[in-house]
Amino acid sequence: MTLLDQTTLLKKYHIDEATFTDLNMTWEQLTDIYHNYINFKPTLFPTANRMAEALRKHPDIHTVKARLKDPERLIAKIIRKSIENKDNPNFQIPLTNYQTYITDLIGIRVLH
Repeated sequence: MTLLDQTTLLKKYHIDEATFTDLNMTWEQLTDIYHNYINFKPTLFPTANRMAEALRKHPDIHTVKARLKDPERLIAKIIRKSIENKDNPNFQIPLTNYQTYITDLIGIRVLH
């Protein structure tokens, strides 16, 4: 299974380590979300493909590209959203509902 390294990820996505430490979350929670998403991600392919194929049938559409969010980018986004909401002590993106808070797990780009 792919490992998620805290120092590397924080540096790569320009997240201050002290700011991360002040959040109401642990690296273990993020690692659990990361591994859950890696297992969940393959189930998103059929939905992304169906949406893209349906859009490609429209005569005015030139190009359709579908993508799934990268697992590392998911974790970086969760950290950024947590930083943005750090003043709200009730804000949390747990394993049980990260898919509700992160609404761009599937992305579709349409050029017409």
